[in-house]
Amino acid sequence: MYGGTVPPHDVYYIVSGLDTTTGKETVKPGISSGSGYNRLLQHAEDGLIVQHLRIPGLPVGMARALETSVLDGLDREGWLSTRGVEYFPVAALQDVMDLVGGWSQTSLGFPPSGRR
Repeated sequence: MYGGTVPPHDVYYIVSGLDTTTGKETVKPGISSGSGYNRLLQHAEDGLIVQHLRIPGLPVGMARALETSVLDGLDREGWLSTRGVEYFPVAALQDVMDLVGGWSQTSLGFPPSGRR
């Protein structure tokens, strides 16, 4: 696969679009390595062409922690996946964005939107 060590996940992203597998408008939060563009291209080929967020260069473990936090939050909010464990109805997009924002404020110390 990589011919050696698997690079750490250091990119967090959110994409959406018409999922060619399910035929449903879908939002997909996820993680990748490096720039993340190869993974985003794979999602685009599956119809998830709108990129809402891409955060590259996160410290080791941070992208996975964010992903876990968002998926747990979606579960608490009652969202059911449309396929796998990371694909949700596009109606969940605002909740995904809010969960990322809340996690960023708590875990990274970013100020709430509009504050400096």
